[in-house]
Amino acid sequence: LKPFPAAVLPRNPPPAPRCGPVAMERLQDQPLIAGGATAGLVALVFALRPCCRRSRPISLPTTAAQKVVPCAEPEPDAAGGDAPAAEDHLSGKGASVAEQAAVAELRRQVLRAGASKADARWYEDAELLRFVRARPNIVEAEVLFYEAMAWREGRRQLWGANPTEGSYGADYDAFLAGTKLAPDWFAFLSKNLPQTLYGSDRFGVPIMYSHVGRTDLLGCEREVGFENLQRFGIMMNDSFLDKVRLRNKGQSDVVHGGVVVVDFEGVGVRHLREAGVFNRLAVVAKILHPERQRKCFIINAPSSFAALWRLLQPFIDPRTAARIHIIRASQSNALVFDELGAENVPTFLGGSFEGLRQPEGSLVPVGAFKEA
Repeated sequence: LKPFPAAVLPRNPPPAPRCGPVAMERLQDQPLIAGGATAGLVALVFALRPCCRRSRPISLPTTAAQKVVPCAEPEPDAAGGDAPAAEDHLSGKGASVAEQAAVAELRRQVLRAGASKADARWYEDAELLRFVRARPNIVEAEVLFYEAMAWREGRRQLWGANPTEGSYGADYDAFLAGTKLAPDWFAFLSKNLPQTLYGSDRFGVPIMYSHVGRTDLLGCEREVGFENLQRFGIMMNDSFLDKVRLRNKGQSDVVHGGVVVVDFEGVGVRHLREAGVFNRLAVVAKILHPERQRKCFIINAPSSFAALWRLLQPFIDPRTAARIHIIRASQSNALVFDELGAENVPTFLGGSFEGLRQPEGSLVPVGAFKEA
């Protein structure tokens, strides 16, 4: 394994896919949502979630040395029926024969550039499958993978960190458990950022809960800086992937996406100013953690937001739209209970899971980090 060159990309790579929060730039060009508070809330939704949609296939000249190999779609069943739905394609099923071939091809391509021992785990089948499923062809999957590895290499040097098997998840877990002394910024964000992993879903992977309405993202950024805020999120998502990796070992099915519960209770005008921070965080999330999300439940959503979502849905990539479920404040959380079971829904949401406390939520005072 040779040291990974930080800036190796295929010659004449395709343009960066426009997805996740960037897709909102396209939507905002439509007169349908030109301005307004609810448009900002929609931007928050896209910024909250790592990118999961595929961009449209690109058109490149093909030669014997460079072919655009399509990434696999779900195969028809043996009886000749329709391909499985997106939900089946994303979780709880083994990779199809076509996907396995695409993973093997992607590995051959990326290993030509060399790989460091520190990043060896990201070349495993289940990890490469995330990149295959996130892009429509091998060229784009390869570009995305190079971007992820180059970003990790650059941050290793900037942070002076020594991640475990290429992942910052082990440090995240150790800091929370108190088995390793956490930096002051980490302890501050753990207390003031109502976003965490807890329990497990029906596939045995952690659930993410994020209370947007009680988040002061601008205050957190002001106190500890954007770099530390971003690092906290990366560590949390790496921790998620580490646990999924353990779950997948020895299993015939492959899971890499999880359930995200986003609580909009308390969302107001002030949160519109945080959309920019969300977007900046999502730019890296969609590179490092593609296919991170299987389903997203947005609960306690304002009625106006739910109505706007129904209008927007036809303009959104079907794979993305199928994962997002909007539940108004006046509605029950039955969909969440159906997906997770009462035992995995926190008590403050009506379930029986007692391991997660309801976030208090308040604005972060100026100078709070220095005083902590």
